[in-house]
Amino acid sequence: MVRKLFLGSMAALLALSAAVPISFAAETPHIGSVVKLADGGTLYYVASDGKRYVYPNEQIYKSWFTDFADVTTITAEEMAAIPLVGSIRYRPGVVLIKVQTDPRVYAVSKNGKLRWVKTEALARRLYGENWSKLVDDLGASFFSNYTTGDDIDDESDYDADEEVNAAPSVEKNRGLKLGHAKRATTARCRAVKAKRAVAAKRGERATPATPAISARACKLNRSADEVEEGSDESETTDSTAPVISAITSSTASTTATISWTTNEASTSKVKYATEPLAAADSIESVSDPDLVTSHSLTLTDLTASTTYYFSVWSQDGSGNATTGSEQTFSTPAQ
Repeated sequence: MVRKLFLGSMAALLALSAAVPISFAAETPHIGSVVKLADGGTLYYVASDGKRYVYPNEQIYKSWFTDFADVTTITAEEMAAIPLVGSIRYRPGVVLIKVQTDPRVYAVSKNGKLRWVKTEALARRLYGENWSKLVDDLGASFFSNYTTGDDIDDESDYDADEEVNAAPSVEKNRGLKLGHAKRATTARCRAVKAKRAVAAKRGERATPATPAISARACKLNRSADEVEEGSDESETTDSTAPVISAITSSTASTTATISWTTNEASTSKVKYATEPLAAADSIESVSDPDLVTSHSLTLTDLTASTTYYFSVWSQDGSGNATTGSEQTFSTPAQ
């Protein structure tokens, strides 16, 4: 996605929002969604409080989500009805940041608290040998959205994985009620070397091969002990997307279960609408960030006696994604 997505004036956006009456969260559509205008590039998150928060730039968005697959396009009238009240900060633990007017490198903690990583040796222990490739420049104009916390003097002062796990959503990070919060799909960035498959030995299970992850590719939700942290960029890079096969649908009057398989562990997502997706005015989606090879997602609140168009989408741990061909199913009468 090109960076023009995030062009625009924060001051103008906030001024526009101030003229819009604030409505109750229960009346606000698109809660838990990332939204944009059809002719605009700025992305917003509609939080469980029924209010809108802007992503100041692509780097901050990418600290929460690995791609733009779930962005919903809404009308100008819908956008204007959702009050804009603030901006979104970096997700804690994912990357390091520095302010353009300050040479210090900071780790991010909950609620936008910046903690100075005092030495390169500490940064290396926290984020690997390639830690310098994981440093984002924070514009001075956005620095006021953050506060400074305690310095990091020792590795035990900061656990990046704990920080990530403590902020699974924008709501959790801001101390809002959870409601229909959208779960983030990133984890701490790190370099991970490719691992060869190991054949089973007596009394031990076989270990499958795992692809390399570059220093800048933040892996999807997987615990730290599932992969081995590498000391430098790996010698091979996985650039092959998963292969989708065996797509099936099982329907009831108001629900449908979509299943498929992939040849490697990948995420799951289904997009669907009541007309061909390329021409649809409104597209719904369901997703699951877990990396699996057998995928199954259930669509709910469907209309009986209706034909639906859908496509499945999967992304592997290296960020390679693929979309299955568009298919249809019809719900039976009640």
